[in-house]
Amino acid sequence: MREYERNLSKVILQGLRKIRRPQEDSLVECYNGVPTETGVKAYERPGQALDGDCGICGCPPNFPIVWPYPMTFVGADANYLAYNDELFLIECNWSVTKIADIDCLRDFADFGDYAVFAGESQVIVKDTEHETYGAILPDDSFPEFHTCCNFNGQLVVGDVTSSWNSATSQSVGWSNIGVADFTMGEGNEAGHMRMPYRGKVLKVKKLGKAVMVYCENGVARIFPHEQTFGLEELMDVGVLNYFSVCGDDREHMFLDTSFNLWRIKEDGKPEKINCQEWFEDMSAGLIIALFDPGKRHFYFSDHQKTFVYGDDRLFEIGILPTSLMNLNYYFTGTWEEADDNDNCGFTASDFVLGIDTVNSRKRSIKTLTLLEADADYEGNMFLSSGYRYKHGEFSARPWTLATDESTARMQMSASDVRCRLKLEDYSETDRVVALTSRWQFPDNRYVRSYSNDNPAAS
Repeated sequence: MREYERNLSKVILQGLRKIRRPQEDSLVECYNGVPTETGVKAYERPGQALDGDCGICGCPPNFPIVWPYPMTFVGADANYLAYNDELFLIECNWSVTKIADIDCLRDFADFGDYAVFAGESQVIVKDTEHETYGAILPDDSFPEFHTCCNFNGQLVVGDVTSSWNSATSQSVGWSNIGVADFTMGEGNEAGHMRMPYRGKVLKVKKLGKAVMVYCENGVARIFPHEQTFGLEELMDVGVLNYFSVCGDDREHMFLDTSFNLWRIKEDGKPEKINCQEWFEDMSAGLIIALFDPGKRHFYFSDHQKTFVYGDDRLFEIGILPTSLMNLNYYFTGTWEEADDNDNCGFTASDFVLGIDTVNSRKRSIKTLTLLEADADYEGNMFLSSGYRYKHGEFSARPWTLATDESTARMQMSASDVRCRLKLEDYSETDRVVALTSRWQFPDNRYVRSYSNDNPAAS
């Protein structure tokens, strides 16, 4: 019987599909593999900074994960770690020094020598004269809030929880220019504004020449206008929670309340990436977003799964991080390993690729005869397939050890067949460059003419 070849090399370079399109070959497993234009390379895990695993002298204490803590905050003059109800200063040798008690730290505004920390029930500030940290007593000159950021030397806050000039949880506020003083006066520098969306302000974050305001039911931005701020409404869809936004001054990414992924750059125009298929099964209240500025990767994890978006591609990794840092040329963080996926036949440290139903336009039985990969790797390569005979979940076949030429005979016949690849004991320099599948079409019950998939049918 004639055999046909299907090149899947372009498919594996695209990352996990952003929208489910049944008529297109697409990647549905991309685990510990980073898709690039030249191949899928092995994911490089961050070091465990607080376990002494970063290659730097010193032996810091271990902070077990109590989701979503510990969190780290990188400042211009100092770096901090928040764990449960305590705040620590990270010393230059990676040891930590406790500086304050704080209840569920949510946000951080860095002004170099001065710093502000917003918690669940208090705001901690640094006393620059005495080099100490303590909770402020809210009054007309300084409110209490749940989110904050530094906007060109001006402290911008959101979700105001104390009595301050009629501001509410729906409001954003800003200090006088150059000082952390919210006293409103004739200069009209300090002020506040209520957002046009019902619900709380969840996050304020600088982006370019404006401050993004992420709310429960909408997204807006405020920008300097004369001595005060103007408002531009952007979306009537809100973000998932306080921690589901990440990025830097150039680019933000966030998940909305329908689990769609969005990107927004300095021009202020939200771009819908989608990827809802991967995020909608995650726990909305547990999702945290983290940003790696070195590789410009955006992480989203809920303590069960972690997805990463970078270079316009989505992939999944086998760690569950609560913080990431790029310090002193080291990529480090605090994380634990995900559970092994016994149902799909791989562990949290394996490299796995899986292509969705190939030739899905034909409902008749088809046979995957052989898989062939082109890869640079040092460990063991395994090839396999998934199959089903009617719509529903796929069953996975056992893995077959590939030959030295990176091939394996499959001989799997079903209505829907997936192609899969796994690397074990791989190194960070390993890379999968191409994947080719070979097929036969023995079932011609529904064919009465020539077809693209089987032109020899008669």
